[in-house]
Amino acid sequence: MPHRKSFPWKKNFLVLGLLMLLMLFSCALFLTYVAVDWRTDSETDGYFFAEPAAVATDANDNVYVADIWQSVIQKYDTDGNMIKQWHYPPESDNDDLFRPAGIAVDSASDLYVTDCINDRVLVFDDNGTFIRSWGSEGNSTGQFNYPVGIAIDTFDNVYVADTLNNRIQKFNSEGTWLAGWGSAGDTEGAFNHPFAVATGNSGYVFVADTFNHRVQKFDPDGAFVSAWGTRGSDDGEFNGPGGIAVDDRDNVYVCDTQRNRMQKFSADGTHLKTWGKLGKTAGKMDGPMGASIDSRGNVYLVDAKNCRVQKFALGFPETEEEERDNDCEVWEGTWDVVYADESTYEWTLSNPTLRDSNFFPCMVDGISKNEQDQEVPFKIYWAEGMGEQFMYTENTGELTMTDPATFIDLDNNTFTADTDNGYGYAYPIVSGTKR
Repeated sequence: MPHRKSFPWKKNFLVLGLLMLLMLFSCALFLTYVAVDWRTDSETDGYFFAEPAAVATDANDNVYVADIWQSVIQKYDTDGNMIKQWHYPPESDNDDLFRPAGIAVDSASDLYVTDCINDRVLVFDDNGTFIRSWGSEGNSTGQFNYPVGIAIDTFDNVYVADTLNNRIQKFNSEGTWLAGWGSAGDTEGAFNHPFAVATGNSGYVFVADTFNHRVQKFDPDGAFVSAWGTRGSDDGEFNGPGGIAVDDRDNVYVCDTQRNRMQKFSADGTHLKTWGKLGKTAGKMDGPMGASIDSRGNVYLVDAKNCRVQKFALGFPETEEEERDNDCEVWEGTWDVVYADESTYEWTLSNPTLRDSNFFPCMVDGISKNEQDQEVPFKIYWAEGMGEQFMYTENTGELTMTDPATFIDLDNNTFTADTDNGYGYAYPIVSGTKR
């Protein structure tokens, strides 16, 4: 991963807000994962994702990814084969001269990119040749303060989520200002740091009103139409939605960033589908931050903290065998657990519960019985992701730890535990086998 240079101080708190979205980090009727995982850390290949922030597709289904930390745009074919990448200016090695946070493509396949810390929009052709730019820091017409999301309608008008100014600005393709709307607040038409904007064939403009935990819908001139969502974990609720896309039928796809999932709605806000949860395996997510729909209805998702793009396809039947919910249900049952002093305990784990948490989304109740049949209640908090699987126990009597975390390797019905976390704390648990 490249060295991450510091941003100008004037942007630090917004950068922290974006990082919070990335780090707090679970169509037709059917939606199935397609095994396209666009990620490499190979020096031989010469490219990788450090932390992608946005994705867009053109009329030929080429895929463009804005990698905010590498300060590059990368172009791929629909199978994930890299075609080209570029930095701006090409000869510069100063990443802070270009921080691409949002990306959109017009009818001529020109790319419009928000450069968030430099408060501007840059335009490139599809080969990466610079065409023009506009914008400067400020809150006047045509100025920006940390622009992130960007979208282009069927007339090649450009909509920019001017995040810190809590507004949307509309331009023509040359950068001439056409309209603007919004202010700080939580009433209709007001925003709390909008991170994403999208347009549909009908002309409506959809905004991910990130810290109001909702989606707002406007007509092309900024007149409020409707809104949906509130903070929560149920279908139709959000926690910090950070990306949004619209398909050719005006279905709306929302990156529910801090919930590590995607949600799909009709244009009027009717919930249609939810998928995803925290994790690193196929179809799981960690901080989804951007999405785009190609001409075939495939959904491309920026899986930011997993440093990859995932591709989902519509119209395929879901697998007959449901995926095991390793986040919780795998723990339920009776376990024989070995401790460092070679004593054995019987764990009875029950009531697996998915929680409103991105760090420990699963909680399981436990009873530990030692060789003398003494019972001690405890809880396990467990999550899959971040490169490892881990658990955390509390209120455990003899299981109480100075630093109560045990990194584990869970394989079907067994686990092994580190006896030292690297910080000098010795753990009593060594291994367990499920009966």
